[in-house]
Amino acid sequence: MSKSTIIIILITILIGGGGIFLALKESAKPILPVNNKEWIKGNLESKVLLEEFSDFECPACKAAQDQVLAALLPQYLDKIKFQYRQFPLVSLHPYAFKAAEASEAAGAEGKFWEMHDKLFAMQNSDGSSLSVDNLKAYAKELGLDTTKFNTAMDNSRYKGDVQKGIDEGNSRSVNATPTFFVDGKQVTGKTLEDMYNNLKIELDSALATK
Repeated sequence: MSKSTIIIILITILIGGGGIFLALKESAKPILPVNNKEWIKGNLESKVLLEEFSDFECPACKAAQDQVLAALLPQYLDKIKFQYRQFPLVSLHPYAFKAAEASEAAGAEGKFWEMHDKLFAMQNSDGSSLSVDNLKAYAKELGLDTTKFNTAMDNSRYKGDVQKGIDEGNSRSVNATPTFFVDGKQVTGKTLEDMYNNLKIELDSALATK
């Protein structure tokens, strides 16, 4: 075999190997599932993250859901990730913690967002709509495995998952709900309109730089 032939073979191997390496590197890129323990949806490859620390019994959270996020997210979910974080204010809302557990239990069956929407839709002034009996009824309406769901609720199976959200919020000085962050920067507003406008400004700014 001539020297030139050997060189050509080596170049071919190196080029091919590089292609394989690049392919492996690309395939190793992590892709987050929509329904997972982090409760993220939207453009899962986006570098821009909108987080909400929220409480299913909190009237302000329902207002934010209905009047801020309902208008904001359809404009941005193709460009950003949105993450819901559990932060039940148990000193104010006695039903909130079990409601958060219910969303975790539903999430284990791939229906976190369905339960999320149901809990906010059913929220009432005294919180009784989020009693354990009602939570079990909602699970049935959503087509969940009621035996599995009811057992999880009775045994507080997802208590630890809810507590992780609380601990995370505490570590970031969250003391009220809803609390929003865009890429780790807290975004506030005196009114729902202010909140909407301020979130929009921060999201547009983040998208422009990434």
